[in-house]
Amino acid sequence: MKNLDDKNKRILELLIEDSRKSYKEISEQLASEGMPMSESTVRKRVVKLQDEGTIEKFTIRICREDERCLIA
Repeated sequence: MKNLDDKNKRILELLIEDSRKSYKEISEQLASEGMPMSESTVRKRVVKLQDEGTIEKFTIRICREDERCLIA
């Protein structure tokens, strides 16, 4: 992975937790952690991370009752 600044690392962490998280939610979370960033800046950073190949795809994990998880 390329050198990432702290904000990009945190954006990636938030998307790993929930890949459906909106840019607005990410922006609000970053602000609450002392890293203010506008929604449009979050979007631009995510697009750049995709263009650079840092983010290849967004995926889901399905956990069944027996705790075996499927990743799609």
